[in-house]
Amino acid sequence: MWRLSVVVSFLAFGARSASADYESEQNDAKLGVIERAFDAYTKDPAIFDGETIKPGVTAATAITHANLCARGPNAYLSGMKAVTPKGRGTERGRKLTERHNAIVPWCQKLAAAANVLGAAAADARTADKASEKQAAERQTVCQKLIGEASTAVGGRFNLGQVMDTWKGNRTLNNAESVKTFRTQLEALGPVCKPYGDVETCRKGNYATFTGESNAEYSRADICVAASDPAKTLTEVVMRALQPTVDRRTPMPTIESFRKDEGWIQTEGEVKYATYFQVSAATKAERTAKATEMLAAGGVAVPADLSMLWSTDQARLDALKAAVDATAAEWKLEGDKCKGYACALATNAFKKGPVKANVKKLTGSDWKIVKKGQLPDYRYMKMFVLYQVPGEPYCQLTSATANETYSGGGTFQKASKLQWGYVRFQTCK
Repeated sequence: MWRLSVVVSFLAFGARSASADYESEQNDAKLGVIERAFDAYTKDPAIFDGETIKPGVTAATAITHANLCARGPNAYLSGMKAVTPKGRGTERGRKLTERHNAIVPWCQKLAAAANVLGAAAADARTADKASEKQAAERQTVCQKLIGEASTAVGGRFNLGQVMDTWKGNRTLNNAESVKTFRTQLEALGPVCKPYGDVETCRKGNYATFTGESNAEYSRADICVAASDPAKTLTEVVMRALQPTVDRRTPMPTIESFRKDEGWIQTEGEVKYATYFQVSAATKAERTAKATEMLAAGGVAVPADLSMLWSTDQARLDALKAAVDATAAEWKLEGDKCKGYACALATNAFKKGPVKANVKKLTGSDWKIVKKGQLPDYRYMKMFVLYQVPGEPYCQLTSATANETYSGGGTFQKASKLQWGYVRFQTCK
């Protein structure tokens, strides 16, 4: 009997031991799942600082971050139900409980902030869709108008030319072109009236007419141009009569003038008293042209036509200021001029259209230019410093004498000189 009871007791102990080991294994497995869920999330202060989502973080990023944060607490709440009291009481179980209690407030704040950001993003998407719908509706209106406007002026190409003219990409250059432009503007006016507000299609709705990359015009462009044909025609004509150089060449400054060493790029007569003023002849010519073209369009000539030469005058004023600021900086260096070419230069100022006193004359040696192995011609360059009576400065100009090779080592003398640019400077 004794031996039998010992065996039974031993078997009972083994059963209890196996059951305890199985319980521990199951608890460890379930606690491991919870632990890994907590480990999946790491606080990132660049995304959330405990109170607010950082600027620049998208709603999608914030929501993903919040979902990762919630993974640990969710796993804890569901997983701990399957862990036995013994497992919850282990050191590992207690640490997971501490992690859960510590992270839950953080995750709740993060989720709330992410939801606010997500709602704002959703509102923005809704607004974008509404805007896209409005744009599509405007596009339909624009295309209908563009079709009718094209028909009114004889096709899209003609409509493109009208718009190019109004925008300044095309210039009216004679009375006939002005008449045509006026007729086209008047044809567009009635087309615009049924469409109401000319601002309807201003933003983001364009149609290309001429095929050029920059030739895109909106409904507002068409209707504004046609709303007052006389005003549009006057602006276009006045703009067309201003020299195109005004729009291409930078206004001179003292700094840019110094870089050019004070040279004025003209080879004609220069007088300080008149050069820096738009001439009466230029004003009369442009006035007559404006009168002719505006009359062709049935438009009254404005009382003030100064805009036809105001940009020219502003440029000349800037040039004069640069001359006055730098005249004392320039000096004439070089050897005294020798030979008959020097006399040609001097006589040009004694007998020519510009009567002036020659103050100084320098000249170089003759330089031979060859063609192949034989001389072709030779030239001599001179600089003449002269003063027109009554002017505050002297002027410096270059002159070049060219002699053609005659053969036998001789050259044919020059009878005239080639003159270069002019510079105002002191007479010293």
